[in-house]
Amino acid sequence: MSGRNTELGASAIYDLNAIGYPEYQRGLGTELAEPKNLKQKNIDQLETDENFFGYFDWSLKGGGAAADTDTGVNVLKTITGNSFEVTNISTQTIFQGLQTANGWDFSGDATNDEGFEINQGIAAYYAKHVFTAGTDRFYFETKVKISAVAETDTFLVGFRKAEAHRPDYNDYDEMCAVNVDAGDVVITTILNNGTTATADTALNVGDTEYITTRVEYDVAVGLSSAIALSNSLKAVYTRHIANTAQHTTAADATNVITAANATDLTTLIALVTDQLTQYDVHEDDSELGAAWAYHDAQESGDDSLVTAAAPTTLTECITYLNDLKTKFKGHDDDATSHGVTTQFPVSVAYASAATFYFGINTTTMTKYNNAVAGFAFDAAEVVLPFISYLRAAGNPLTMELMSYKVGPLA
Repeated sequence: MSGRNTELGASAIYDLNAIGYPEYQRGLGTELAEPKNLKQKNIDQLETDENFFGYFDWSLKGGGAAADTDTGVNVLKTITGNSFEVTNISTQTIFQGLQTANGWDFSGDATNDEGFEINQGIAAYYAKHVFTAGTDRFYFETKVKISAVAETDTFLVGFRKAEAHRPDYNDYDEMCAVNVDAGDVVITTILNNGTTATADTALNVGDTEYITTRVEYDVAVGLSSAIALSNSLKAVYTRHIANTAQHTTAADATNVITAANATDLTTLIALVTDQLTQYDVHEDDSELGAAWAYHDAQESGDDSLVTAAAPTTLTECITYLNDLKTKFKGHDDDATSHGVTTQFPVSVAYASAATFYFGINTTTMTKYNNAVAGFAFDAAEVVLPFISYLRAAGNPLTMELMSYKVGPLA
């Protein structure tokens, strides 16, 4: 749409300069082609920057008055030109959010398991923001203030696959989000309709505090972090299998990683394939009940990989490497199968195309890293920013959305 605006502006400049002005004298410059309106980012569709101040207008999606029906979709239009689809989760008697001094209160009913999902459309042909995870670089940032955090079951901010609305966020095929659960801030992810993974950030939001969250998604960051982790794992694994203080039966000179260090996706796939194969066989030796080739005794836990299959995509490399990092740490720490433990910790962070930032009662956000936070969508997945909110049974509260920002990364 920004291109269309530029073309219309250029056309108007040409026409106006052709009327009533001497030859070679221009009456207009680039004012119409490059508007100075502060809200142009909302109008040209490239970005959203909404603070929910000013006039609100509500209607039912498709026309008519806004409604309270379960899974019914209402449309909120703001004075800045933004539209938001607000899907009821269960029947809402308070289904039109109110403006407050801080923004938009969308707390709804004080009824257990009722809430809303908020986005800007889920179909590529009308949604304001949809992104391709394998090629686009994008972010979603919000600020919210909750008056009684114990009254919330979930408040999710992040990206999900562009599929039909699900009342239960656990039913989405793919998703990565920040989740404020009764004040506890966690990272929540789902990949390929798998089990929902949750990582506690150890951060907590109190009543009347506000939390600023930002989720960035960049496949280039995912690749660079995977390369760094893979090369680091290769180095520590190589030292581990040669260490006779740990392997008192004998060093392991058989299950050696021979693939070169990774520098791009092709070499990353080759290295991860070799790493999984070698670690899988080496760790199998510690599972034996007797006749260990390298280890002292049978391991006390299970540090087997989820899969040792060769990856074919960056998403699989990230997923398998993060599992390998977790399992290698468990293996290295096992005091039963090794003479000494924790000799080779992996200091490099988990690989991830998604990056999470938080700020509580501050506009300064800090980056968060955690084992379960490593995540990447399937390469060509079309995704969209969304908010999903679910009430706990209890007293009324205000859930004030103070800002909503989406756009491409610079």
